[in-house]
Amino acid sequence: GAAENERVSEINEGLAQYTATVVTATSRGEAAADAIEQLAQSAQKESFVRTFAYALGAAYGILLDGLSPGWSRQIEVTDDLGELLMTAVAVQPSENAAAAAIRYGGRELWTAEEAREVEHRARVAGLRHLFVEGPVLVVPRGRNASFITTGVTPIPGAGTIYPSFRVSGEWGSIEAAQVLMSVDGATLSVPAPATVEHPTLSGNGWTLTLASGWIVRPGPRAGDYQVVREDR
Repeated sequence: GAAENERVSEINEGLAQYTATVVTATSRGEAAADAIEQLAQSAQKESFVRTFAYALGAAYGILLDGLSPGWSRQIEVTDDLGELLMTAVAVQPSENAAAAAIRYGGRELWTAEEAREVEHRARVAGLRHLFVEGPVLVVPRGRNASFITTGVTPIPGAGTIYPSFRVSGEWGSIEAAQVLMSVDGATLSVPAPATVEHPTLSGNGWTLTLASGWIVRPGPRAGDYQVVREDR
């Protein structure tokens, strides 16, 4: 399902970024230069999760402005920006991807991505040790969450790490440098606190304030804790 998920993100987020890019530019040339800079910056980020569509949307949109004038007044929610561009340029995917990649620095990119993958695996292993394998505090997800997209990191089989996370719920509120959201999105996990004192708890990079009627009790694993209603 990756292709469809990416297409939807490009429509939802990419079109918004394209709009912001062109309405703040004083000329088509300035908009194009901005889009090129966005692509360059995007390539340097540690992850493309939840961020790739912004730079792609701006680039696709500006190319379509030159190749297919009026496209933005005809686009449908089911469209694919990449396919629209292919149609406008009248090109088809190369039958020899390896040969085509050479024209775009494929060998250098492969080497860089291999090094990035080594770093990524080490980072995921460290996060897994801290948020999955080690003792944790589990909190209901809550509502009105905010976070930054840079650095969002999936932990296979466990969930996704979100940086600079803030959320509140009927149980209280938490501010954390990082949290792990479960695969089903129902709970949040942070490293277990050294001590459990109500109503405010803190741990490695996080602070939690409990609402009245909620407590922290031991979790199912030794060393784990969970936030629950006081009467449970």
